[in-house]
Order: sequence, then structure tokens, then C-alpha cells
Amino acid sequence: QSRRPFRAIFPLRWSVHLRLSKPNRLCRGHSWRSGGAVRRVRRNDLVHSMSEVMELVAEAEPAGNSAFHAPVADVSAVVAQLRLAQVKLVAIDFDRTLLSTHTEGAWRSSSQDLAYYVRDLFRELIPAVLRAGIFVSVVTFTPQTELVRGVLEEALGEALARQIPVRGGDNSWSYRGGGESAGKQGHMASAAEEILQTYGVTIERGTTLLIDDDLRNIRIALEHGVRAILFRPESPEDIWDDLEALVRYHDHVQ
Repeated sequence: QSRRPFRAIFPLRWSVHLRLSKPNRLCRGHSWRSGGAVRRVRRNDLVHSMSEVMELVAEAEPAGNSAFHAPVADVSAVVAQLRLAQVKLVAIDFDRTLLSTHTEGAWRSSSQDLAYYVRDLFRELIPAVLRAGIFVSVVTFTPQTELVRGVLEEALGEALARQIPVRGGDNSWSYRGGGESAGKQGHMASAAEEILQTYGVTIERGTTLLIDDDLRNIRIALEHGVRAILFRPESPEDIWDDLEALVRYHDHVQ
């Protein structure tokens, strides 16, 4: 049974979810190795998700993988838009973002079992992004990074999974730059360093996009020049509109 898409309603101060900035105007030269915030985020720099809920969502399916399916989208068009917006790295949170469940950092079953909860929209989006030459990283606080890698292999295949740096809370990596490390900043910076060392491609904060369900991580990213989308687990299909809005603003300020 199809379900009409809807938007979650937040109080105004919680509704911000998308950084609207022109990378080469506001963030030029702000590499991951440099410190300091770009500037304070103003309300005009944000898109508000305040539209009315169109209808109540039917009771979620008991199986965890995608009770809310993303509407059919032209994924290739979305990826082309990301390229137009000068995005070079898409950093994706794990629990409740890439997954439709939360492991609490203590998943006791197999990666095969957990891969069932990878959202369909990311099964489509991530391979398309990688094929387009845009890098992907998983940034998470879970210490179970080997589990994360196993899930990526199960969901995407070993060849694609090897291309995705995983940064988690296992103390297996470090960030050697002088920038902010709070939130997911250190995770993304370390992933950018690996990409530079492996592929010779420089990733700056202004060309990085964070997708995360934690508002604190989003706020920190925005304050330090990273574009970010607040992922809403209760309405995952909104991600397509958010990505399009990112590009529309980029086109407007060109």
C-alpha cells in the first residue's frame, strides 16, 4: 500500500536541517586541517521544514527495513545535482540514518542480520554517488566499526564497501589537523585525510555534506563550514527534497 510523503513538524528552533551556503564564497580555503569556525549560522542560512503533516502515517511494518519507502526518484538526477553543488564527500551517519534501527553500540547478532535494516534509499544512493566520482564515508559513534564494514559489504558488495572510509568510536583512527573535532567533525576530517592519501583528492569542509539524524552534529557541522542535512528517521523520503533544495540554492547564488 502506497503512502503519501509527509514532513515532520519541529518547533522553529529545531526545524533547521540544511546548510545553504555557496562553498567558494563562504568556505573557500577552509580545508579540514585548518581551525576555527567559518562564522555563526544565521537563520537566513537555513531551510525550515515547517509544512503541515498531510496525513497520519500508517502503522509501521514490524520488519525494520524501511517501513517508509522513499518515493521512486531519479537517483542519477539527484547525483548529478550533487555534482553541480560541488559536493565531493557525502558523510553518512550509521544508526537511525543509514540503518532504520539503532544498535546502541552493542549489536550481538551478525552483520548479515543487521544489513537487513539498511534503508533502501541508501542502497540506491550510495552506489550511484560512488559511480559518479563522489566519495562516501560512514561517520558514527559506535565502536563496532568492523560490524559497520560487514554491513556495508552485505548491503553494497565488497568492491563498493572497500571504497568507503568508516570512522567510528573505536579509537582506530586519529585526526592530525588543527580543526574542530567535536560532533562528527573529526570523523569527517580523518576520512578526508584518507581520501587524500589514497586518491590524491583534496576534500574541503565546503565540499563535504553530512547526513545525520542528530541535531547537535548538524549544528556543529554548519558552524564550521560543512553543509549538512538533518535526516528525519520518521520521514526518510524527505531526503530527496532536501538534496534538491541544496542544489536549488546553489544555483540561485551562482
